[in-house]
Amino acid sequence: MRRGKFSMVETAGRSLQWFIYLIASVVPIPVVLAQAFHLDAATASSFIARSCLVAGVASLVQGLWGHRLPVNDGPAGLWFAVFFLFASDAASGAEAPRALELGLAAAGIFVMVLSMTGAFTVIRSWFTPAVTGCYLLLLGAQMAGPFLRGTLGLSAGGPERWFGWGGILTVGVILATSLGGLRWLRQYSVLTGMAVGWIALLAAGYSSGGSVRSGSWFGWPTPFLFGAPVWDGAVVVNCLLVSVILLSNLVASVEAMERILAAPPRDMRGAGFWHGATTLAAGVVGSVGMIPQSTATGFVALTGIRERLPFLCASAALAGTGFFPGLARWLSTMPPEVGYGVMFASFTQLIMVGMDSLRQARIDWVQRQGLGLALLLGLGLESLPQGALSGLPRVVQALMSNGLVVGTLTYLLWEGIYRWSARRKAKWSPKEETSP
Repeated sequence: MRRGKFSMVETAGRSLQWFIYLIASVVPIPVVLAQAFHLDAATASSFIARSCLVAGVASLVQGLWGHRLPVNDGPAGLWFAVFFLFASDAASGAEAPRALELGLAAAGIFVMVLSMTGAFTVIRSWFTPAVTGCYLLLLGAQMAGPFLRGTLGLSAGGPERWFGWGGILTVGVILATSLGGLRWLRQYSVLTGMAVGWIALLAAGYSSGGSVRSGSWFGWPTPFLFGAPVWDGAVVVNCLLVSVILLSNLVASVEAMERILAAPPRDMRGAGFWHGATTLAAGVVGSVGMIPQSTATGFVALTGIRERLPFLCASAALAGTGFFPGLARWLSTMPPEVGYGVMFASFTQLIMVGMDSLRQARIDWVQRQGLGLALLLGLGLESLPQGALSGLPRVVQALMSNGLVVGTLTYLLWEGIYRWSARRKAKWSPKEETSP
């Protein structure tokens, strides 16, 4: 009996740690987008809550019926780029959120139809260990700057006092507990670091500057938060393009977790179908688009929490916050230094997974040259000043503004040509040897 009680307590602690991690990975992007779209307090709270609802439901259905791995869904960086692009475009006006609702719905239906074909089997075959390693290294490089700035409290619009020490403290406690000799404490390293950092900042006088009491605490999500969808050809084309590109992120995230758990390959058709369904739901409900997060690999490697049950419990809890805008608003008051510190510590493990994938691939010099090109191109695009690509069409802007996507697609193409050339050479070489 005592053992069962301990197991329940342990599961509750792991679920809480997953929940904190999910909040840290989901909330920041809708908060930024709410500011970009100049939403009022009530609409912004509802937008944050609906994003939690969609992310929680997406993680839950994927964990139960999709890829069946502890890989959470969260706002996709590419969806964020598209949303932010149209939010900053004066020509889109106030109808941009309504056009994005239709674009997300169309993208979701398209992915669901695609999953019913053999497309996902083909896409998965493209993701060799070398491609997965390239993707993870680019992801780590892309997020290193934003995560470090957030951990140090250097993001624009922050409080006048410097609270970056709280982020440094959070990272230090997480790494110390995860690498320490107390095995039972390693599984709660993220929870411990988050608690220590948040409490220390509150004790030092940290204030989010927002009102937690404004707006209602409970709200039943109704369809189309921003109003009836409207047609915008540019938005729909962008959304369809993004949905295709993000399939690579979906496969790479699943591949990375399979390596960590030493799990057999998953059937990507189910994962693709539910990804399309939740993208459709994001358009109907009125939230940002989601995608399985590769950062979950770092979280699992850091904490050692490999079981699905804590992940599923945390996903259900996250979905539940979608019915409580007030709770979502309160959770969004977590010091960003602490939230970014949690993500920064988790990314150290993600880089290690990427390096292990490349080592296992044993690539030759031609493949290494392609890897170098992909990394330089991806990192170079990320270093371009804001607005450098403003003269290009919006479809091209949405693609080229994300070095992770461009770099991954570049290496996918390089690797595909390399393997095609190798097969062609192997096919004809015996004939060349026997010819007179």
